[in-house]
Amino acid sequence: MRIEATKKMNRIPDHIRKQHKGFREWDLGSSKHDHQTILQILIDGRDSNAVDVEGNPLPTLVYLAREKRPQYHHHFKAGAMNALNFDNLTRNDIYGSSFRVIQKLEVQGLDANGGPCYIGTGCFHRREALCAKKYDRNYKIDWKKLNHTKVEESAGLLEETCKVLASCSFEHNTAWGKEMGLVYGFPAEDIVTGLSIQCGGWKSMYLDPERVGFLGVAPITLLQSLVQHKRWTEANCLATLYYVVVPCHCLLKGISLFPRISSLWALPFAYVAFSHRAYSLGEFVWCGGTFRAFVVIAKIADEDISERYHRELIEFGAESPMFDILATLAVLNLFGSFGAIKNVILDSKIIDQFGLQILLFLVLVTINLPVYQALFFRKDNGKMPTSVTYKSIILALLACTVAMY
Repeated sequence: MRIEATKKMNRIPDHIRKQHKGFREWDLGSSKHDHQTILQILIDGRDSNAVDVEGNPLPTLVYLAREKRPQYHHHFKAGAMNALNFDNLTRNDIYGSSFRVIQKLEVQGLDANGGPCYIGTGCFHRREALCAKKYDRNYKIDWKKLNHTKVEESAGLLEETCKVLASCSFEHNTAWGKEMGLVYGFPAEDIVTGLSIQCGGWKSMYLDPERVGFLGVAPITLLQSLVQHKRWTEANCLATLYYVVVPCHCLLKGISLFPRISSLWALPFAYVAFSHRAYSLGEFVWCGGTFRAFVVIAKIADEDISERYHRELIEFGAESPMFDILATLAVLNLFGSFGAIKNVILDSKIIDQFGLQILLFLVLVTINLPVYQALFFRKDNGKMPTSVTYKSIILALLACTVAMY
């Protein structure tokens, strides 16, 4: 509410400006795409009074918002890494936000083979590795001597000195983003950066303490989750789109994509599909997941967004092109399944020829049950907007008509 009110006012209220020094540097001409560097040392690790509730000394904590100017590309770097360990996950993790299998199996499996890749979260980089220095077996660091290095400048002076490092022009025409630091120009720049560091001879180590070192907040609406996953996995959409679009059109045209049910060649398809899903489910449950989290089924209720999230109700209540695509594909496969049922009723012999395609339809319809509930049955504020429902039906009917004729 405070953020929304501030956006409407287009200025920082005076009483909030006084709370943090960083707010004083946010002038009337500032926006999230055009503002100067905002840097403030919130906790000075040299301060003997900076201790936690147990009396342990606290490390230096710095708030940083990198300078952004329209004429400079910011490369989607805000100055911090996201923590991908979440403390607000529901039991069944309805949006699949957790990284249980990756963190507990895949990454630990790589730990003995040169170390895991950098996946953009909870990582401590050795400065020499991040600055493109090659690994030297004889290189050693005297940590005791390094930790006793004294910095005499005051916190205020350090803030002003370090601001230039966070300016958008500091790395212009330098090796940063190419040979040093995070590699720019890739959607998965964290993976590419990790590989380039390992190519320099460095090895990584995965540490998973019982007490989590970093905690973040997971998306609590489907739209937020889709926006987040789009950047991570947008290249994977091609295969998914093929399997949710092409089989439907081919079935309506009478084109068989898979071997007949009676053919021995159908066994490899069935084996791969079943074994992959069974193995993935076993991994997921072994890593602490639940069966219901693996196969999500939506419920119906009427609460606000936060309450619906904690009750594990998928949130569709927003207009977005992403929802248009999601709903259209779901309705397209629903219509395709109706067409398949009609054809089976008229001629039961086609089951042998199109059995695997019909089975694929049934799987897709089952996966999309929460979408159908949001489109046609839910009455709460988390249902699909009416405009999305109409658009999805019209587009799906148009696609089916094109496929049939």
